[in-house]
Amino acid sequence: SLYCSGLQIALIAARPWRKSVFTLMELYVNLVKGSSSWRMIAHAHETKHRRYQSGLVPAKLVPNVGTYIDIHRTELCRLSGYKGAALWLNKNGLPMTPAQFFESFTHLTKQKFEVPITVQAVRKIAATTMALHNPAEVHNVPGILGHSRYRTGEDHYIMAGSFMAHEDLDATFDKLTRAADDRRRLSRRQQNQQRRANGRKLGGRSPPDEQ
Repeated sequence: SLYCSGLQIALIAARPWRKSVFTLMELYVNLVKGSSSWRMIAHAHETKHRRYQSGLVPAKLVPNVGTYIDIHRTELCRLSGYKGAALWLNKNGLPMTPAQFFESFTHLTKQKFEVPITVQAVRKIAATTMALHNPAEVHNVPGILGHSRYRTGEDHYIMAGSFMAHEDLDATFDKLTRAADDRRRLSRRQQNQQRRANGRKLGGRSPPDEQ
């Protein structure tokens, strides 16, 4: 469904995991509900570099995940009779394949941005965003992307590093969003001031575009 595809794009942007790991997630195995959020988990045997990966679903997306699971996924299962644990289902209510996910992802991103964006491109964007806007935390990029730049055997360190890395990525995105909002507010304020100034020049009358 379109809701499912939109949620996938939002999650991949915030949690840029590998396409194969993300597509094959299972409910309550790779997406586990906590008291107030959902945790995404990729077990070591499921990842390319045999490294555990974990991160909370961003708070802004928690309601959307709940809506997808409780309403959209439930309805797809009802229509198809599917009773398995696959998290992502296609429009026929069956487990989505990596190829189907790739096609949907690139198609919708092309509609929105005029060029198709792949998951690999999103992963590079996340790494570049951290490097440019939060360089002090750029060492966390391997934890965000699930790369293998950790010492073997330090499983507890890997789990903690992956969790904190995703929090740092959230903080970076939030910082950029707030800055963009501030610029938009400043632009609107300057435009309003200019309109008022133009009105005074016209002897108190509103500019033609406001009449």
